[in-house]
Amino acid sequence: MRETLILLPGWGLDGALLQPLAKALGGDMQVQVSALPRLSSAAAADWLDELDTRLPHDCWLAGWSLGGMLAAALAARRGERCRGLITLVSNACFVASAAWPTAMPAQTY
Repeated sequence: MRETLILLPGWGLDGALLQPLAKALGGDMQVQVSALPRLSSAAAADWLDELDTRLPHDCWLAGWSLGGMLAAALAARRGERCRGLITLVSNACFVASAAWPTAMPAQTY
């Protein structure tokens, strides 16, 4: 059985951006591009709950920008139920904090 890789796009992007990557990786893995949740809530926990319910377990998670941030948080939540994590053009958070000073200053955001 081939392993599954789920690709999550970034903010404001549909999955079309990731289709060439999915096609290129498709020979070795089952690759699926999954849309980000369309929720009225801005709470990260709500987004993660939706993704955790919708996406298969025991798969690789990958994401571009916001998709990478969500993939990382979901991988941390799933622990051993996640095969691995790949982030592309991602950051731990958008806005700088004491824990992550290299992000964008709050005044700029």
